[in-house]
Amino acid sequence: MQAHQTGFGNPAHLEQPIWLVWVEGGDTVGPVSARPLARGIRSGRVPTEASVQRQGDVFWSGILDEADIIAALKTL
Repeated sequence: MQAHQTGFGNPAHLEQPIWLVWVEGGDTVGPVSARPLARGIRSGRVPTEASVQRQGDVFWSGILDEADIIAALKTL
């Protein structure tokens, strides 16, 4: 499975609420943008073992496997 890289390098796209988030045993949350997810990871509110899915996609991936979320973390 390959992470999307659409818009990578363009900070404005990090504000688009396109991510659904799921943690085992919990409900799906979202859509949210990459920046709040990055802030949640940094603060410990979003676990690094969470899974994410772009709205409309079929597959889920690890939150730290997505280039957009890593890019948002680097801006903090």
